[in-house]
Amino acid sequence: MNIIKETLVTIHFFHKISPKENKYLILLFALLAILLTSPFFQDSHLARFYFSFLITLVLGAGLYADLEVKRIDYIELTLGGFTLLLTWLDYFVPDIDAIDLATQISYALYFLYFTIELVSKIIISNEISANLVYASIVGFLMLGLCGASFASLLEWSITDAYRLPENVNAHKFENFIYYSFVTITTVGYGDMLPIHPASKMLAILLCVSGHLYTTIVLAIIIGKFISGRPVKK
Repeated sequence: MNIIKETLVTIHFFHKISPKENKYLILLFALLAILLTSPFFQDSHLARFYFSFLITLVLGAGLYADLEVKRIDYIELTLGGFTLLLTWLDYFVPDIDAIDLATQISYALYFLYFTIELVSKIIISNEISANLVYASIVGFLMLGLCGASFASLLEWSITDAYRLPENVNAHKFENFIYYSFVTITTVGYGDMLPIHPASKMLAILLCVSGHLYTTIVLAIIIGKFISGRPVKK
């Protein structure tokens, strides 16, 4: 574990999570807003504006949470900015498949990168703080959004990769948020089913990732507490 921590610390943008600020709390509220309202999104102009607005909040809060004066993550900054641009381009120029697909790809890349980066920061952080706990919760929610984006991409690239309810637009990322969280928590209601080998493989990866994230991150935090690391309120 020490070798992993030393390697991550040498990477300029893998800085420790600050125990003095609660930046990840803002991101947590932004994520909860989009997750709890996503089931109500309909294929309408107002719904698309609301979704684009919430995605903007998530991206902005994510960049703010990771903002460091001495260490700027240019990869996250570029991915976030590009994703933000495509989100609003897709809103103002709807029903263009190329733009919609590019937006889905940008979501997948951003959420995957952010999740990996955040887990790395949790590993190298020394102090247990409220901000670290918020970051841990954010990581799980970001993992769910990552799964939603990849599931949406599969439906784009493979015809009938999923069996979906009649009222679900297969080419909308927000409609797969529900599916992703039902899968990573292994609830599996069965109303949205993976029927292609690739979508089944993704479902397996999501189930395993959800359990591994909860187990590993919880073990890391408990380990830091047991080892006598100072606790910051």
